Amino acid sequence: MRDIETFFQKVNLYFTAPYFRELIWEQIRSSVATEIEMFERYPQMAFQAEMNKFIYSNSIRFNQSLFPVERMNSTEAERQYRNFFNNADDFVFFIVGDVNIDEVKELSTRYIASLPNIKGEKTVSHNFYPPFPQGKPIIRFNKGIEEQSAVHIYFAGDNNTVEVDPAFEQVLVNIMANLIEIRLRESIREKMGASYGIDVYFRQENYPTRRFNGRIVFGCEPAKAEELARLVIHELENINAVSISELELTKLREGFIRNRETALRTNVFWKNALEMNYLYGESSFALTDSEKIISLINAETLTRLISRYINTNNYVTGILFPSRPTSGF
Repeated sequence: MRDIETFFQKVNLYFTAPYFRELIWEQIRSSVATEIEMFERYPQMAFQAEMNKFIYSNSIRFNQSLFPVERMNSTEAERQYRNFFNNADDFVFFIVGDVNIDEVKELSTRYIASLPNIKGEKTVSHNFYPPFPQGKPIIRFNKGIEEQSAVHIYFAGDNNTVEVDPAFEQVLVNIMANLIEIRLRESIREKMGASYGIDVYFRQENYPTRRFNGRIVFGCEPAKAEELARLVIHELENINAVSISELELTKLREGFIRNRETALRTNVFWKNALEMNYLYGESSFALTDSEKIISLINAETLTRLISRYINTNNYVTGILFPSRPTSGF
């Protein structure tokens, strides 16, 4: 890694000599204001902001479009920063990459081990997520002039059960999402006589509390948006009624193997592995995990996951329509 010492020096300076100037602050303020203006100008961004307002109860923590630029205060921001970075006692540093181990040890000793280390009360993390809306609310949002709609279907909730280990859960959830994506694409193409791209995202969070959130997203003609939204929910209601075939399982296993082979060559994968080891212990990751995960890609596991993560009695549907009115449900 070139300039590795410069990297360590910068990390040290973040703690010991942060740089605050009013000109830089004004540039940040202007950048934030411009970004917020984009929520009004671009239909997709405005739509996502509207959905976040509803799902997260207008919480500013989850919706940048609500950020009050006029209340940005450079003095308070600097105070908060210095208060947070005045002590490295409860910081953990993960270093990955193509580096010389001895050099990293020496630089870590010089620039990280020398940081202020005042023993005291540890920072406590809090769960700021508001409760997910109950029932089956539908949000219709009109914005833009293009004859195009977007449909977002959201799921979320607490999840205190995992299949085997928190370290495996997200991998299995990704595989479950792949299966749902395959099923939805096939059913919509077959029943609607057209191909609509569908993306399925699900994420399991383990800290500070265990919860999940998921989203099914697709674009379509405005006239078909409502019908397709209903069709997706209908397919989800019946997804476990159709046996998971060996062909589907083979595709999912092969996809996992390809993705894992690629991931093993990236720094992000190894950083995440180190973090999981730190949070959950050494048993949370091993190179032999691939074999264990492959053994879990079976009909029984996927059926249980779908039952836990897909609740067709509690979800939020959002539909973006062009500015002109369209018929309702």
